[in-house]
Amino acid sequence: MDHSKDKTIETLPVPIEKPQVIAPLVSPEEAIEMLKQYQQLKAKIVEPGDIQTIKGKDFLKKSYWRRLAKFFGISLSLDKEWREKNEDNTLTFYAVITATAPNGQSCVGDGACNTGEKGLEKTDHNARAIAITRAKNRAISDLVGGGEVSAEEVNENDSPTPSSTPKDIITESQYGDMMTLMIDSNVKPQDVFLEFKKRHSIPSLQRIPQKHLKEVLEWIEENAKPKEEKKK
Repeated sequence: MDHSKDKTIETLPVPIEKPQVIAPLVSPEEAIEMLKQYQQLKAKIVEPGDIQTIKGKDFLKKSYWRRLAKFFGISLSLDKEWREKNEDNTLTFYAVITATAPNGQSCVGDGACNTGEKGLEKTDHNARAIAITRAKNRAISDLVGGGEVSAEEVNENDSPTPSSTPKDIITESQYGDMMTLMIDSNVKPQDVFLEFKKRHSIPSLQRIPQKHLKEVLEWIEENAKPKEEKKK
C-alpha cells in the first residue's frame, strides 16, 4: 500500500538577511593619518613649474598629476573618445579615462575640449590632446586627490565654449554619471549623441536639457550590450 500521500513535506523558514550598514574601511584616526600622508607627499613632490595661478588662485597642472600617478602606481586607460561637430563649425573632442590603483580600486574621469576655446591653437590634434589630459587629471584626482580641480580643468571652465551652464542643462555630476552608465552598459557615446541629436537636436552630450535626461538614461539601459571577454 502506498502511504506517500500521508507524508507531509516539512518546509524550512527562509532566513531573512538584515540590510548591511555601510561602514568606513578605516578608523577616523587612520583616515586622518592617510590624509596627512597625502598632504605631505603633495608638498614634497610639487615643483614650481607644476603650479598655475588663475584668477589669483593656484592650481596644479598635468605634470603634477602624472607624477602623483607614478608614485601611487596608478595605471591609466583610454576607454572612449569621440568628437562632435558644433553649429558654429567648431569641433568638440571628448575622452573617458579610467584610473586604476594597484589594489584594484578605480575611478572614471571625462574631459572635453573645443577647437574654438580661447588661447588654443585651433588644431584637431591640440583639442584632442587637451580633452585626454583633462580626463586623466580628473580620474587621478578623484582616485587619490580628493577631487581637487586641475589647472587644465579650470581653463575649460573659463573658456567661452561651453559657457556657464544654464539651470535647464545637465550638471557635470549628471554628465559623469551618464558616461559611467554608458561604459557599464557598453553603449558608445557616439550612438547616444546621434540618437538624441535626431530626436531633440542636442548640440552635445554635455548640453542635454534636464527634461530629456531621464529619456537618455532609459535609452542607454534599453540598448545595453554584453561586454566582450578579454582574450587571455
